Amino acid sequence: MGQTTPPATEANASIFVNSSESLMDRMTRVLPISSGSRLGGKRSRRCSFIPVSARIRIALSLLLVMAVIHSLCFKQTLEVTASDTQPELYAAEQESWLHEDRLQKIAVDNKITVAAINYAYVDVARVWLNSVQAVNVTNFALIALDINAYDALMLDYPDNTFMPPYSNLTTVSKPVMHGTGEFRAVTCTRPRFLLDFLDKGYTIFYSDIDSIWRRNPWKVYENAQGHTVDIAFTLDGKANYICSCFLFLRPTNECKAAVAKWRELIDTKQFKGDQIPFNAMLNMPVFKSLKTMMLDKNEFPSGRELFKTCTYDWEVNRDGPSIVHANYMKGHDTKLDVLKEVEQDYFKCREKVDAST
Repeated sequence: MGQTTPPATEANASIFVNSSESLMDRMTRVLPISSGSRLGGKRSRRCSFIPVSARIRIALSLLLVMAVIHSLCFKQTLEVTASDTQPELYAAEQESWLHEDRLQKIAVDNKITVAAINYAYVDVARVWLNSVQAVNVTNFALIALDINAYDALMLDYPDNTFMPPYSNLTTVSKPVMHGTGEFRAVTCTRPRFLLDFLDKGYTIFYSDIDSIWRRNPWKVYENAQGHTVDIAFTLDGKANYICSCFLFLRPTNECKAAVAKWRELIDTKQFKGDQIPFNAMLNMPVFKSLKTMMLDKNEFPSGRELFKTCTYDWEVNRDGPSIVHANYMKGHDTKLDVLKEVEQDYFKCREKVDAST
């Protein structure tokens, strides 16, 4: 005959758990066995004791379930925090995130230069800002696209930094590549904040930050009678393909309607990025009356002419462009290296002119 298993008692239980009612103790007692049950009477004493190994397995299983539930709840909390709430430090209502008193201090003749920056490109933005200030432009507003970009920019430019309520509450900590979903997420907020500036009555110049300013573009715009049109823009290295990287926008009803339609087309998610829907908007019959201007390509060439095909005509404009754009240079490090070279007044294609003189 096999040895009879002794009944479970307080003394037996104290061998395996502490008397201080630990978590394991509570977990292993979630299935109490009453003395009147089929498992607890004298007729079933052999079955009234749950082996230690079984108790441990039950406890571990329950702990695993609790961990999974906690993880799901924590993830849901993060999602709610990132999409539905704003930390008090960054809180702003849609209609008030652009503080009018700060805008009035920034604006020059009711004109504001606008740029958008995520944390991964703060170093590129600093190079751009150096060139902007070097040509005596001070009317810039920096739109932080995530929290860490806001914190970094506020250190040096507290009066010029803004964070819209639809910015990302998580950090874009690594550079995003052109054409990717992450890139589109960064660029597709553009018409939203531009429209917010227009609604406040400001004429704005939106500028990509992967660029170097060699002369004040506002002067080029004014000399070209830009104040007579709704939108002035540049080409993106291809005939009839407009670049949304440099835009002069006036707060006319026609311009605001066009930017609103641009935003609407982006929100349909039928297009990649923001530039294709911008061109689609311009080609709509409803906007035939929109007054537009193509800016001089010698003043605002794309990176394609400057760095890829090297077809920029230095003979026509021996002083070079007003703005050098590295939009055809792929990757954060490549852009930064090129911009630093340009900052030192060096062009990869300039040797063609130098060799001819």
